Amino acid sequence: PTPPGRPGPGPDRGDRRRGRTRCTMAGGPPGAAHVDAEGGLPAVLIRAPSGDTAVVHLHGATLTSAVLAGRERLFVSSRAVFDGSKPIRGGIPICAPQFGMPKEGAYEGMARHGFCRSSRWSFRDASVDGGVATATFSLLPADLSEEVRGVFPFDFAFSYRVTVGNGQLRCDLTCSNRGEEPFRYQALLYDYFGVADATRCRVLGLRGSLYYDKTIDTHDLVEAGEAVVVPHGEVDRVYKSGAALCIVEPAEGPSAVHVVTLERSALVTDALGAETPLRTDTEVWNPWASKAAGMGDMGDDDYRRFVCVEPGVCTTWATVPAGGSTALSQVIRAW
Repeated sequence: PTPPGRPGPGPDRGDRRRGRTRCTMAGGPPGAAHVDAEGGLPAVLIRAPSGDTAVVHLHGATLTSAVLAGRERLFVSSRAVFDGSKPIRGGIPICAPQFGMPKEGAYEGMARHGFCRSSRWSFRDASVDGGVATATFSLLPADLSEEVRGVFPFDFAFSYRVTVGNGQLRCDLTCSNRGEEPFRYQALLYDYFGVADATRCRVLGLRGSLYYDKTIDTHDLVEAGEAVVVPHGEVDRVYKSGAALCIVEPAEGPSAVHVVTLERSALVTDALGAETPLRTDTEVWNPWASKAAGMGDMGDDDYRRFVCVEPGVCTTWATVPAGGSTALSQVIRAW
């Protein structure tokens, strides 16, 4: 969908209404550097020459801040836990190598949404090229506990590249199979977009798509609305759609709206380098008051301040061949 105009950036109200960036973000040159994080968790601040920034916690390689075009675009819960005992509530957690609870016959005993979002990643390198800055992170079998390796006994290598600059955030997640046996794989980037009022936010681009409504456990519904909205109640839908999306929020001041667009792609590469595209899905989620009240790491009114729009491969399984890899990418553009 085409964004309705290109309003200028409004004031950054991330601290007041979206959950603060949980680290010290002092000024500095473009590039990436370790910063102090709340709770003692190490994080990496990525700063682009354009002034855009992103923060990635090594716990889960979770993005907890993306300041694009002068405004914080991500939500972090006011009660998010930053002691490494559980995944960080908000930002962009990584759900892999499975989405949801373990399915029968596949990785039984694995934690909900896989192990990536609760594992300690390594910061590998950083670079600046033109107007953007990039940092790369990795996760290997040696980084997992024996218990997790027992559930997922494959020789894998995760690489996560985060690029920020010129009003954009790009995330590239790659899982390589270094072993001799193929394995099944799902992945999803759990984007928590920060908004002033979830009920006024519209997600455009899903009209006509089939979806599964988890709130009523009904499959193969068809989205008839021009926009998906949060209608003062829980929304939990998985769309069989990889369409480009536009997230629109009414704005204060001279800007008519705040606009974020989301594009994504996924593919599998075999040992010889041949690439096969994968169909991607989209989850739209907001727990609303009743379900949020049961989440110990969600503030009382936090549910009003975000909408999750999550690209991934989650309604089917990809097969990662021996010597091959699978990649999931997203680009978020903000005005």
